[in-house]
Amino acid sequence: MEQDALAAAAAAFNRGSYAGELAEAEEQRQRILREFPLESWPELPLERYALGFADRQEWGAPFCARMEFHTDALGSIRGGAAAKHIMFLHRSGEWKLSAPLKGLSPEDAWHRLRREFVAAFGAAGDGAFDRVDDLEVLAYGPALVTKSLATYFPDDFLPVYSSDHLRHFIGLLGGSPSGAPAWRLNRQLRELVLARPELENWSSHEVVRLLYQAFDPRPQSPTLLKVAPGQQASYWEACLRHGHICVAWGEVGNLAEYGSDRELREALTEYWPKQAGGHLALARRLLAYRGLKPGDRIVTNRGLSEVLAVGTVTDAGYTYDEALSPEAPHLVGVSWDTSYAQALDSPQNGWRQTFGPVSQKLWKQLQAARQASSAPAGASSAESGRLDSADAPATALPPQVTRVVDALERKGQVILYGPPGTGKTRLALSAALALTGRPDRIDAPAPERHEAVQAMMSPTVRSAERPAVWLFVASRNKSDWRWDDLEKEGSATLWKGRLARNFEQMQPGDLVVGYESAPTMKAIALGRITGIDLSSEDECVSVEWVRPLDGPTWEEFDTDPILSLSEPKVHRMQGTAFRLTPREADRILGEDEWEDGAGAAQPTVSLVTFHPSYGYEDFVEGFKPAPARAGSGLSLQLTDGVLFNLCTTAAQEPDRTFLLIIDEINRGDLPRIFGELITLLEPDKRDMPVVLPISGRSFSVPPNVRIIGTMNTADRSVGHLDAAIRRRFAFIEVGPDADVVSGSVGPLDLAAFFEELNSRIVRFLDADHQLGHAFFLRDGEPLTSDTHLAAAFHDDIVPLLEDYTLGSADLLRHLLGTLVDPQTGRLALIPADELPAALATEFTAAGADEALNG
Repeated sequence: MEQDALAAAAAAFNRGSYAGELAEAEEQRQRILREFPLESWPELPLERYALGFADRQEWGAPFCARMEFHTDALGSIRGGAAAKHIMFLHRSGEWKLSAPLKGLSPEDAWHRLRREFVAAFGAAGDGAFDRVDDLEVLAYGPALVTKSLATYFPDDFLPVYSSDHLRHFIGLLGGSPSGAPAWRLNRQLRELVLARPELENWSSHEVVRLLYQAFDPRPQSPTLLKVAPGQQASYWEACLRHGHICVAWGEVGNLAEYGSDRELREALTEYWPKQAGGHLALARRLLAYRGLKPGDRIVTNRGLSEVLAVGTVTDAGYTYDEALSPEAPHLVGVSWDTSYAQALDSPQNGWRQTFGPVSQKLWKQLQAARQASSAPAGASSAESGRLDSADAPATALPPQVTRVVDALERKGQVILYGPPGTGKTRLALSAALALTGRPDRIDAPAPERHEAVQAMMSPTVRSAERPAVWLFVASRNKSDWRWDDLEKEGSATLWKGRLARNFEQMQPGDLVVGYESAPTMKAIALGRITGIDLSSEDECVSVEWVRPLDGPTWEEFDTDPILSLSEPKVHRMQGTAFRLTPREADRILGEDEWEDGAGAAQPTVSLVTFHPSYGYEDFVEGFKPAPARAGSGLSLQLTDGVLFNLCTTAAQEPDRTFLLIIDEINRGDLPRIFGELITLLEPDKRDMPVVLPISGRSFSVPPNVRIIGTMNTADRSVGHLDAAIRRRFAFIEVGPDADVVSGSVGPLDLAAFFEELNSRIVRFLDADHQLGHAFFLRDGEPLTSDTHLAAAFHDDIVPLLEDYTLGSADLLRHLLGTLVDPQTGRLALIPADELPAALATEFTAAGADEALNG
């Protein structure tokens, strides 16, 4: 962080406005000291520590509950799974223990954990903070442990407990964050803060509030989620009154007790065993609901066409409270703004269930309608201002795109993998739009997005034709012809023997750069080929004088990032006629040389598709047959591959990011295609030169080159990739997204059908053969007509499933159930207008799913 940036933020910070919060923080700290004094810890009962005993009023709330839910002013550790408390009592009566405690009885596990807490408090009291690092069990609850240390020893720690946030602030303050535990990072940040004169005499809570206010590390792209407050908004009045949103499924208990979607899915299945889809999608939605962070947005609705309000998630986050909301005990604290209340122009078919998507298009529509109407009296100006100023959901990068961009910055290259139709190439292009400065086009209407994609992938062509450019070498001292003679005479005839290297490729109109090897060792002339004589054994080329040239010297050829890779430089000017690429010619002559503006610029983004015959010569360089310029027949020409061209341009423009998208990357022979260049992809090997084995040219991969590969797991598993390739790429799974297909066709809920079909595919085939959401979209929107549904089902989905099942009627019947004719083993013929009802009966009628607001 710049010194003046921190000073400016500190000067603008109103310390007085936080006096109430500081007093509350100290009050909460004193309560912890009264209820859990340090001297009590050696004999502290398990019931006084662990979650799961809150109903035993004689003890009051246990330590873990106090630290997570009742001391927000000391800094929040809310949200996520209860595993952060190292051990807790599950509602089933089973103890959940972290790895070092596995196999121990609850009493023995607690004795070991308590012993380490006591040791940590003793080390902090002695000022021997390094000793805390040796406590193995505490490493499984770094946030809780750090908050505990900061509570008992406020002069030695800051109220920041997230390792990611601590690393962020340490980097901003000029430190080098490590992979150390949160408590050590906390101490490192504290030392950096103490060294800042502008923060002298500030309390730790004031410092932390300043850092979060001015340099907030939390994502600037809030989640947007539609959550219905019960069937026909039956819980809405209570939600508005208490400042929360609530959902049902209280039978499964506190969502914080579940460490994975698998655990929650099993609990849901226990209570609703017959529901279609196996509850996996619902489990994931509930965990996403649990994971909502302060600043995330919730759109709440009644039915399919009415928005009741938009809320901003508060620091309270997720809680489980059967006393406050018995029917819907899963709560998330929300600050509501009812000025968003409005009737929508058309029903949102994806809103039939409790949780639903909010598209960027709809979000902009909600904002526009709100701005066009006056806010109700109940909406405070503070609330309105907060939402007006936070337009990030409409402009910030989608989370998936952010993940890809972050992986590219960290690793340099990434592979997006998943089943067919999950939008891997679209995600790659979205990341490309973000990297090339057009994030606003990621969620733009199809024509605008297509135009932006075309622009970044198309070279800026200035003319369809431009002459080839050659470099001829001559010496003033010992050549049989010299450049000053050409200038004096106006033209010259040069015999093939001196130009044999590239003679067959030359043609009239080509330009000639004249390089003098002695004594100047510099490009000094520009000529043009006027004719080629092939009529006799003494084949020759005629060259006319154009102008003198103040071109590069030998030293400049050697050091220039473009010319150092050129054919004349690689061959050390040993010969006469060398080919110059358009970029090399531009480097020597300047772009103004082309009278018609001819020439081409490399696109910022290049797209290539790998296939079994794709090779090193296509990707890097190789000799390929090409028509001879003079006469008939073919000749071999050294041809630059797509990676060579991209890297050459990227080296010339280091301030721009260049991206190569490789579609179907797993269909190519990757070790053969990448060759020795696989080493150069590593971040610490960028700009390291190697000599290419075919041309002998020096080559390197610049730091500003990024590579995204896409692969279809139904074709070939990720595990089959070459190990050297795997080590150098980050891998991001792109799975089916039911929210994208939220909608209905007649009685058929598309999302429920989609999830149940994929659930069967996973059960009877594997996850790699699931169907992507693209099968259920048309022009980027969910299918809406029975005709379009029939076309997608009969022409796309069924043939693919028949291919996957390899002609096995029994396996196909497992996937499609009663839709398969038992006599023929083939899909029964179902008219298009009857298909939605048939699919609904087979796939979505086994249970009422989680629809609460239909």
